[in-house]
Amino acid sequence: VENANVYVKYNATTTPIIINDMTNKDGSLQIIDAPPGNSAYEITVSKSGYSSEKTYALGDPLNPVPDKLHANVLKGQVTQVSFIIDKVSQLTVNTRNINCSPFSGVDFNLESSKTIGLNTFKYDIDHVTDSSGKKIINNIEWDTYNLTLLESGKQLIGSNPSLPFDIFPDTEQTLDLILGNSNPNAVLVTVVDGANQQLLSDAVVDFTQGSNMKTATTGSGYLEQTD
Repeated sequence: VENANVYVKYNATTTPIIINDMTNKDGSLQIIDAPPGNSAYEITVSKSGYSSEKTYALGDPLNPVPDKLHANVLKGQVTQVSFIIDKVSQLTVNTRNINCSPFSGVDFNLESSKTIGLNTFKYDIDHVTDSSGKKIINNIEWDTYNLTLLESGKQLIGSNPSLPFDIFPDTEQTLDLILGNSNPNAVLVTVVDGANQQLLSDAVVDFTQGSNMKTATTGSGYLEQTD
């Protein structure tokens, strides 16, 4: 990534040394004659329209056991630290009932697969849909996400695409959620095509518990009308 902003803060002196610079055409930035220090280099990488990534101090209140610690620099040696950023995307979440009518004010949690530390996800935010059953989430990072419904009295009975779902860089994507009344004995089974991961209609699902067996058939993968 060319021209990414690199913020470096050296914390091993009474007055921190701060360097603001940018990567070259190869996505690299070299700092020559850097003073040595143990976990002394706090680094943040960002770029307009892109995701960001940073280092953390051990014991950080929001990330006590980080995956990427502040960098060490040893005298006479080269320290290399790598960061991965990419263009951010937009996600539109629609909440509807079984008749595809908008379902407003639905609370849900969106959680990324990427972590920044032990049991600390990079994205873990609660959202709520508006009066039209829609929530637009901007500047979301590419990743695989899972969604947990927080709405009291309702349960998730379908989604398109199926959960968990992927967000790709520099895209505008839509997630449709179908809600129904809560049933403590309900289970949601999603069947997808192994080749293209599209939802499959009319798939036969057998439930077996001891000598009891129940057979069910999946509903429509999705329906679309233009009138």
